[in-house]
Amino acid sequence: QSQIYFCIFYSKLYKTKMASWTVESFGPELVTKEGVVPTATALAGKSRIALYFSAHWCPPCRGFTPVLAEFYDQLAEEDPSQLAIIFVSSDSDQSSFNQ
Repeated sequence: QSQIYFCIFYSKLYKTKMASWTVESFGPELVTKEGVVPTATALAGKSRIALYFSAHWCPPCRGFTPVLAEFYDQLAEEDPSQLAIIFVSSDSDQSSFNQ
């Protein structure tokens, strides 16, 4: 059975140490739609960070991803600083990851 993993880290208590915590946890850089960005920059000001473990080959994940994207878009319209989602891919190649 496939499972969808979605974790949210609440960072309000750690706002002063957020930059160091995120870099220690996720590495110095993240790949974004805009390209490679320093982790501290990509996650600056976010009050919640979500990790979404998924893969293109996973049917339940393919079904959930559009729902998550719609939720994120709605939340971002209200307050773009509320949530950052880090996609953790289990895809085996770059082409699958890009889809």
